[in-house]
Amino acid sequence: MILSSIAICSIPSSTPSPTSLVNARYLRWTLLKKKESADVAIQASDLVLVLNNNDVTWNPSAVSTSPDSTYAIPSESAQNLVDGNILGKYCNINFGFGPTGTATIYIDNITNIEFDSYYYNTGNDFPSRDPVSWTLEISYNNVDWILIDTVTDATITNDRRTSTQKFNISPTRNGLTPQTAGVNAYQIKTDFSLSTDGLYWIANQNISGGTPFQIYADMTTDGGGWTLLSVNQSNLTWTHANSILYNQFNPVISGANYSIISYGDYIKSDGTTFQYMMEAYERNSYGGIWTAPQSYTFVNTGNTQTNVTLDIKFGDWVYENSGIEERMPWYVPEGECPYITTSESANNEWWGSLITRPGCGFNPSPWIASQIQNPGIIWYWVR
Repeated sequence: MILSSIAICSIPSSTPSPTSLVNARYLRWTLLKKKESADVAIQASDLVLVLNNNDVTWNPSAVSTSPDSTYAIPSESAQNLVDGNILGKYCNINFGFGPTGTATIYIDNITNIEFDSYYYNTGNDFPSRDPVSWTLEISYNNVDWILIDTVTDATITNDRRTSTQKFNISPTRNGLTPQTAGVNAYQIKTDFSLSTDGLYWIANQNISGGTPFQIYADMTTDGGGWTLLSVNQSNLTWTHANSILYNQFNPVISGANYSIISYGDYIKSDGTTFQYMMEAYERNSYGGIWTAPQSYTFVNTGNTQTNVTLDIKFGDWVYENSGIEERMPWYVPEGECPYITTSESANNEWWGSLITRPGCGFNPSPWIASQIQNPGIIWYWVR
């Protein structure tokens, strides 16, 4: 690997570190322990979500249910947890005499609700019924659940109809399981610095309805945090449509073609800029790392996204018509040889192409005429 003399930079300072904030439609609050074993009930008046130290209002149509709860008084159902009225309460008389048990509350806010912390209001009587241990989860699809907080033996006030302390959410987004799905490889590497190259789970409400799926992550190059967008090892399987989404549930670093380019805009980091990386022939070769404005898109169908900065160059190539051009790869309209290319023209001198249609020659796409015309494999990443 040859790095050019271009100043090597780390993750752009304009890209903020991920924060403990979630935005989802569904919540699951599982109560596991109450304060004392005085009776069989567990109770709370309201569950209150908080964003930036301000209470968040539930959707007026929000629905809260608890299939494993029993109510001595029908009006003391789980729905009271989202009605914003501290005078009512959820009171489940089926929790058991011991301090531990299970009561699962499902909340559908109808629309997404964003929060970074939460608390609950205590009931009107019997402090012994106050929850002290629980888990809180979110879901984008009401099927796959992501754990965002675990509380064990919290100290809860004995005052009645009073707010507890705030609990900051602490989602375990290490990407190692569907239940701990991350946001992208950058978030996983930032929060879990010892993460290594390989497969990770991520989830995004804009992708497959929020169902967690696996990505391949480079946790090494320039500090890591790269999500693989595409691998091109053969032009035989590509079509115009699948060049931006192919084999998406089987991420591979080599051995087969793969593309989730259409997901790129959802996976790129927040901030004023993001980075993308291109490589050919072997890792960290014949390519580099670029910074692009946040407004740039991975599925742009024009050649206009030219305000990009080359941060790190892999090799000694230069921008030219017969190689990589100073342009973020664009999605060429159907009918031309290149599908994804950095070339200004899609029908003349279309070197610097990441993915091309079958029958256009080159293995797998024309890259740099003067150095490596047939690289054999081309990678595309986002951070």
